[in-house]
Amino acid sequence: MNTAINFKSLIHYIKIIVKSLLEFLPILSFFIIYEVTHRNFFAATFFMMLMTILYTFYTFHREKRLPYLALFISLETTVFGSLTLLLRDPVYIQIRDTSYDLVLGTLILITGYMKTPIIKKFFGHIFNLDINTWVKLSYQWAFFLISFGLTNEIVRRHFTEPFWVNYKFCVFSTTIIFGLYLFWKYRKLVNNVDII
Repeated sequence: MNTAINFKSLIHYIKIIVKSLLEFLPILSFFIIYEVTHRNFFAATFFMMLMTILYTFYTFHREKRLPYLALFISLETTVFGSLTLLLRDPVYIQIRDTSYDLVLGTLILITGYMKTPIIKKFFGHIFNLDINTWVKLSYQWAFFLISFGLTNEIVRRHFTEPFWVNYKFCVFSTTIIFGLYLFWKYRKLVNNVDII
């Protein structure tokens, strides 16, 4: 009986992890297309835009709720990605990362400080945490995002496009590792919902 319960919990955790990793599909498509097309930045940007929009529609359809974070990402990616493609200048999609990280990081920091953490809206359907834990997570994610935003601006201004792509991959990997660590840390507080 205990083994059956543990197996059911394991399957549930795996579903949540897979769903969370799906959120990174647009940026993963950027890296894949960039390499497959021999560093064609514009093709990679186009596929990232396409996958971001498709993922936003998928999230809305699957979860029957307004995906605030996915909408914000989709809007920024579409605007800056379109500028990159129309003007044939990678700088706009690079600025998108600075804008996204700084805006979202600041918003998470302010709402965490005000004890109305916005990340609860993003992840409340997955985790059942008390307000103090949401605030603590707000500070952790805000630190990460603001640091990434500032670093992105330095990298995009002073280094080459391929170096920036490698930097972006490091940020991508770090974000996944940090997210999985937090998931493991709070795994006992995961909501019992079918999200895949």
